[in-house]
Amino acid sequence: RPVALMSFNPHSVRALAELMPNRARGLTTCAFQSADWPVSEVHLAARREIPDFEATGTAFINNRAKDLTRHRVQNLRFVGVPIFCWTIRTPEEEAEARVYADNITFENYPAPIAP
Repeated sequence: RPVALMSFNPHSVRALAELMPNRARGLTTCAFQSADWPVSEVHLAARREIPDFEATGTAFINNRAKDLTRHRVQNLRFVGVPIFCWTIRTPEEEAEARVYADNITFENYPAPIAP
């Protein structure tokens, strides 16, 4: 089965590109709220724009489900970048996420298998 690799850390994604150039790589992203991240607001604001997407050779992003409607995320989707999301725990969350994402990460929820 195909395997994709991803990380919040763009340096790790770059290293993966060197170590495994034939594997799909993605950046894990979110709205980077200061309550969740103990770094400066300037740094968080930059991260929200997913500035390392092109430089890391990223094939997709895996964005937090609650933040899928962010402008940058949907702009990437508009130009054909696959958008995955994390983490889906209910059928209602799945239905909402599938409006904005191409694939999803499940947790403690046995999602039905599509035909």
